[in-house]
Amino acid sequence: MSGAKRGDDWRAQLSAEDRAKVSNLEQKVVHLRDAAGKNAKRRRSKDGKQAGEDQAQSAAERDRARMAEEGGTPLQRLVEIGRAEVLWHDRDGVGYASICRNGHFEHHRIKSRSFRTWLRQAYRQKHQSKIKDKWIPQQPNGASLKEAVEALDGYASDSDVQREASFRVWCEAGVLFLDLGQPDWRATRVTREDITLVPVPAGMYRPSGQHPLPVPKTGPEDVRRGLETLRRLVNVADEDFVLLVGFMLEALGSGPYPILLEWRRRLREVDAMQTDQALDRSGRYGFARPTEIGRGFGGRHPAQLDS
Repeated sequence: MSGAKRGDDWRAQLSAEDRAKVSNLEQKVVHLRDAAGKNAKRRRSKDGKQAGEDQAQSAAERDRARMAEEGGTPLQRLVEIGRAEVLWHDRDGVGYASICRNGHFEHHRIKSRSFRTWLRQAYRQKHQSKIKDKWIPQQPNGASLKEAVEALDGYASDSDVQREASFRVWCEAGVLFLDLGQPDWRATRVTREDITLVPVPAGMYRPSGQHPLPVPKTGPEDVRRGLETLRRLVNVADEDFVLLVGFMLEALGSGPYPILLEWRRRLREVDAMQTDQALDRSGRYGFARPTEIGRGFGGRHPAQLDS
């Protein structure tokens, strides 16, 4: 007799109530078996996920250990490179950095493209990885570079070094410095006697878009010849040439700056009775009073600047 028939004979000997109980027990067994299978599957998935997390954590720990051995995270390395230079600020709290590169000093605003470019290049030169017997420069990520610039700007603002910041032109104790914008960071030092080439003074930075100027000739004779050449090129009267030279010198100063207006010729074009109206501040004829031009030079005529 087959097992199915024996099972059926066994069930047939039970009462209806017992058969219902057996059927209920069988359903519970099936439910428990399915639940056990789901739990086992969930456990395997959890174990696999935990194993992946453990593996990722181990890799992160290895990276942290490697970075600690090499000198910290990219952010820490960038800040370390920047703090090795001279950090300072102006009277408004704007941060600057004076860096030494290629045998000369450069001065940059910390929150500028030129400083970020230098910081990225310095990082690549200092930190390299060996891959298949080749040293490959490392590249800092953008987030670390941005955070490093913010941190360095804060260090510069808290620095004890404060300087006056200027670009292109710097005036100090009657001496004028003009940044030539050349890669060697030289400037012309202009005095009453001569013109010399010197390193750009600390405090002169270069904003983006500042283009180079020609390198001038130096020496007292070159200054004299330069004025003579300018006189030949400018079509003005002798007394107006003094005014023009004074205007150009004041324009290179630290301010306030004068405004050069042509008024002599136009005065001759109007009637003497209309002089006051022509020289009115309202600007009908577009020029100013001679006394206003004198105020632009500290109350003196440009011819008196040397006195």
